[in-house]
Parts: sequence; C-alpha cells; structure tokens
Amino acid sequence: MNDKPIESAEAAKARHTEGELADIGTQLKRSYLRGTGLRLTRDEVRALYARNGEELESLRKPLPMVLHCPKCGTQHVDAPEPENNWTNPPHKSHLCHNCKTVWRPADVPTNGVQSVATRGDADTWPQR
Repeated sequence: MNDKPIESAEAAKARHTEGELADIGTQLKRSYLRGTGLRLTRDEVRALYARNGEELESLRKPLPMVLHCPKCGTQHVDAPEPENNWTNPPHKSHLCHNCKTVWRPADVPTNGVQSVATRGDADTWPQR
C-alpha cells in the first residue's frame, strides 16, 4: 500500500507546465484512437483534471436522451428500480422492458428520459 500523501489537483497542475499537460493530452488522444492504453502517474491525472476538470466531469455524467427500442419502438425511460436492485447508475446499454432487446444508443453513458429539458428557439415540436 502506498502511504504517500495524495497531491491536490492544484499542486499537480502547478508542477506541470502547460506544454507538458498538452503533450499528455495528445498522448491520451492518440492512445484512445489506437485503442491502446496509456499509463499515467497519479500526479499527471490530477494535473490534467485540474486543467480540464469541468470537461472531464461532463464526460462522466449520462447524456439525457429520448430513447426508443430499435426493435419494437417502445419508449425507454430510465429510473431506479429498488425491487430489482437497480439504482440507475451511468450506463451505455439499455434493456427494453417490452421485448427485452438490449441496445447501445451511443458510446457514452446515456439516460433515457421522457422528454428533453431544454428547448431551442427554432424548435417546432412539440407544439407550443
């Protein structure tokens, strides 16, 4: 077990130059595109997080989407199901409660919602 105190994100950021952080970010992107892993130190991860924390945090949150089963068309709305021990954690695959099809609407965590919470100025549906 490592008894070394964990460095704060701010301290890690201060120890790395912007150039170093940009280089680490480039390496991460390349390894992701190649499908290979990249080993980062805890300090490097903290420094990247301090630099891009808001962007990284947004990647963890599920994207609210209006989802319909690709097989039967039933709308899929995610919600906790205590009776099935389901707390509705972030997830990518969804189970249709009607036909039991499992599908993945995106390569990021998604959350099936009844309707989107925002509305654009040019939206024409649903009717106002």
